[in-house]
Order: sequence, then structure tokens, then C-alpha cells
Amino acid sequence: MTRPRRSAAPAGVVSSLSLASLIGGILCGALACGVAPDSEARAGPATLDPLARLERLAFVPAAECVVLGALPPGVDCSNPAPLLVDRFEVTRGEWRAWVAASPSEADPLLVAGMEPWAAGDLRRPATWMSLAEARAFASDQGMRLPSAREWVRLAAGTRSQPWPWGTTAARSVSNSLELGLGRLAPVGTFERGCTSGGIHDLIGNAAEWVEGTLGEDSRPDRTWSAGGSFLSRSRPLHAPGPAQPGGVAFCAWSVDPAHRGRDLGLRLVADAEEFLRATAPRWEASGRTREHLVAIGRRWGRPAAPLLERLAGEDGAPAGLAALLSGARP
Repeated sequence: MTRPRRSAAPAGVVSSLSLASLIGGILCGALACGVAPDSEARAGPATLDPLARLERLAFVPAAECVVLGALPPGVDCSNPAPLLVDRFEVTRGEWRAWVAASPSEADPLLVAGMEPWAAGDLRRPATWMSLAEARAFASDQGMRLPSAREWVRLAAGTRSQPWPWGTTAARSVSNSLELGLGRLAPVGTFERGCTSGGIHDLIGNAAEWVEGTLGEDSRPDRTWSAGGSFLSRSRPLHAPGPAQPGGVAFCAWSVDPAHRGRDLGLRLVADAEEFLRATAPRWEASGRTREHLVAIGRRWGRPAAPLLERLAGEDGAPAGLAALLSGARP
């Protein structure tokens, strides 16, 4: 497991809770609570079972997404190849199980941020990780963090909507400052605020680490925190911004990669073809497991069929791909 170097912690930052006491007993119930909200972790503590991971992913087909702003031609956020993306932000249960796999490598600053997490709150988004730690977690899951362009494409869709759920602002569909909840909510709580593809909490709840920025000078020491959180006011995904490079103001903040926040978490993505090729040989494809794969394909729907037809038609293709395809076909 590749993990970032630990940084020195200020005196007393871990308080009376040692690494050993935090990690000890973490796995008792953490896996069942931490996979949101319709799947369970059935493998080791560091990663989800391949089928459980697949179940929590949405299929995002290749498509154009051009965000128009105050200045032409706007910002191109198209994805040239299909993506698989977490429908839900990574949960505390998943994150704690990952840290438990190598407790001696955990940064004391991260441990201190995890200290207040109660056992009954493990379906809330994980937060307090640095960009390097978020990248390490994603890599261990066989995935990665979205780029800034990909994140906008996931949230705005092919019509470049200003809100994940549509073209107009709405009340009580996201966990933002206006709601007044004052804390993170379990992932997937705000069903009316998800995209048409079933991706939740792109506005509010926890902000999300994103690779790079849009419209700014390229700076290796800065990246984006996208989507806002329960501590920020709800704002559209994009709006005309004459003073912004490209003429677009995005719902994102430029941050230092070393930043940590109680409202900053992560969501994972993967290139769909690469991910399916890597994981399909590890799926079982008989009995109830096959039915499970068919159901996932049905949720992905017709947009996934062309890629699945090509992969399932190759010589020696794993049987699970055919099961996905049978669900995706109309």
C-alpha cells in the first residue's frame, strides 16, 4: 500500500487518544456501516469486495459538456471516454477501515481529525484527509480522484446545468449552510438533490478533493475543493464570471494540497474500460451474484451497452461482463 509520509504533529494534537486506541476495535461493525448505502464490504479492511465496489458506481458515458460563461467560448468539460464514479462520497466507515489496515502509517493530524467520529456515524462522509492521503486511498481501491473538468461534467451533465438536479435552485435538496443542519449528513440523505444518473451530494454535505483547477494559471501547489459543504452557502455549479479566466465562476475553491478540513472529503472515479477489464475477472457470475450484476447493468442502462458489448464480445471475456450487458440492454 502506497501511503504519504507522515507530517509532524503539534504538541498535544492527538490528545489522550493514541493511534493504538483509535484503531483498536475499528473493524467491529465499521465495514457494514461504512459502505453506503446499499452494499457491504465483504473483503479485507483496506478495500471493498470487487462486486460491492461495482455496486456503488454510476456509469457516465462519453459526452460533450461545454460550460458557457461571460466570455466565449466557455470551458470544455467533456469526457472523451466513459467513466465510473462513486454515487456517494467515501464514508467514515470505509476510511477508518483503510486506516486500520496500516495504523502505524497514519498521520497524527489525520488521526486527530478522526477522533470525534462516533461508531454510529460511519455512514457520514469521511473528511480531514490531505490530498496525498485521498490519492493513496483512491489508488488502493483501483480508482483515482476526478480531475476538475471531470467533476464539472459529473455534476453539470451534458446540458451543463447550473445545479446537479436541474436548471433552478431548490430548497432542502442539499446539506448547505442555509439548511441549518450544522453537521455532515449520512451519504445519500438528499435524494432529490442527486443527478439524473444517481450521483449524490455534489452540492453540499462535504466538499470534495479534485485534481487541478479550471481557468487559473497552472500552479502545482494549488488544487480544487469542489461542491461546497454544510459550512458554505449553496451556489450554482457555474455562473458567468467576467473577472474569472474563461469567463466562468465555478462552485469550487482553490486550496493548498496539504489542507485538512472537517468538511472536505472525497469521491472516486475510474476510466470505465480500464476498471472493468481489471476487476471483471474477480467477479463470480452465477446464481444470485449474476442476478446482482444484471441489476447493476440495468441501473447503468442503455448508455453502458456499447462498451459492455465490445468487452463481453472479446475472446475469453469474463462471464460477468455478459451479465452486466444483459441488464444494460433495453
